[in-house]
Amino acid sequence: MKKISFFAFALSAIAMTSACKTAQKTETLSSDELNGKWTITNVDNKEIKIENAPFMDFLGENKIHANVGCNIYNSTYTYDAATGVLTFSANGQMTMMMCPDMATESAIVKAISTTHKVEKASTANCINFLNEAGEVVLTLCK
Repeated sequence: MKKISFFAFALSAIAMTSACKTAQKTETLSSDELNGKWTITNVDNKEIKIENAPFMDFLGENKIHANVGCNIYNSTYTYDAATGVLTFSANGQMTMMMCPDMATESAIVKAISTTHKVEKASTANCINFLNEAGEVVLTLCK
C-alpha cells in the first residue's frame, strides 16, 4: 500500500510541475509582429481613460515614435525575438508640454524605462511589456 501511495504522490508531483512549466511559458513575437502602431491601453494594470489614446509606433530601423499622453516620445530599441527581450535606449527624446493628465503620462514613461520583455497577451491583438520581475507594466493593442 505504501508503494502505491508513494507512486500516486510522485505522479501528482510530476503533473503539477509540468502544469506550472506550461503555465509559465510565454509566447514571443516576431520582429514583423512587433512592427506597427499599438494603442497603449493599460499602465500598471490600470486602464487608460484619456481623450487621445497614447500609442507606440514601432518603425523600421529599430526606431519608435510614441504619444505618451500629450507629449511625443522618440527613441530606438533593441529586440530579440527568440527571447522576447525588449530594451529602449536611455537617450530617448520627449517634448516637455504640460498635460492635463501628467500622472498617466509619467506612469507610461516609467513603464517604458523599466520594460525588459514583451510577450503576447491573452487578449487577441494585444501585447504586454514586462519588467525584470515579470510584472506587466504596459498593455498595448492593435
